[in-house]
Order: sequence, then C-alpha cells, then structure tokens
Amino acid sequence: MKKMRLVERWKDYAKVPRTENLGKVTYGANFIEFYAKEAKRIYGYIIPATLTDHRLFVLKQVSTICDLPLSST
Repeated sequence: MKKMRLVERWKDYAKVPRTENLGKVTYGANFIEFYAKEAKRIYGYIIPATLTDHRLFVLKQVSTICDLPLSST
C-alpha cells in the first residue's frame, strides 16, 4: 500500500525535533486512515479496536429533523 502523502512529506512540516514530529505525523495519518477505512466496513455491533482494552460499539439510529438543532427560536 502506498504511504500517505502526509507521512512521505513529514520533513516539510517539521518545526520540532525529528523524532517527535515523525511520531505526531504518523499518529495523525494512522488516525485518519483507520477511521476512513472503518466507514467502509460493517462488523455488526462490536468493531475490533486497535487497543486490546477498548471496544467500539455501533449504534444505528434513524436521524430525523427533530434530532437536528437547526432552529434556536
């Protein structure tokens, strides 16, 4: 899989020490990539998490007009 452009160009964004910057950029890129891929998948009700002591629970509900805070008057 091709690396994300953000990770490939991390030096362009560097204003802090190299190791700290690489960790931040890699974390951010992995975070975005993980949730972008999760949008495509359906596991059921429990999604496997990246951390062993966490679980992601899916709750599917219909969103209606009264659920949206569109008018404040």
